[in-house]
Amino acid sequence: MLRKLIFPIRILLALLLLGWVFFYGPLSSDLSKARRAYEAGNFETAFNLYRKVARRGHAGAQNILGILYEDGKGVAKDDKQAVYWYTKAAESGKADAQFFLARKYLLGEGVAMDNKRAVYWLTKSAEGGYANAQYILGLMYDTGEMVAKDNKQAVY
Repeated sequence: MLRKLIFPIRILLALLLLGWVFFYGPLSSDLSKARRAYEAGNFETAFNLYRKVARRGHAGAQNILGILYEDGKGVAKDDKQAVYWYTKAAESGKADAQFFLARKYLLGEGVAMDNKRAVYWLTKSAEGGYANAQYILGLMYDTGEMVAKDNKQAVY
């Protein structure tokens, strides 16, 4: 019985490996190229490569695309597009993107100013371990700004 299962399992594993190579191999290569282009200051190339990877759902690339749009590096500055890409990455659980999105809501850049949404994303970011979000949220609880004053939460 076990021998009958070994061959189909091997086939399945081989197919999974091939799928990984064809899907993630180019993704990894494009990410490496994008990182090198960014570090070299070739922001237009970096933007095009990150956009290609971001469209395939990579949260890290989506976050960097937001940064490039926000800073106008390799593409015209566009806060609405920055918010779009930060949102995609934030919804995937990327803590730094959640922080950047919270900042956009606090400042009203690319979106209407919305303190509730800002606190929501700031909290998600803090829960995700992003130190800047934890610090700012702690200050907010300490002062009672935009949240109910709560010394326990502030210390936490």
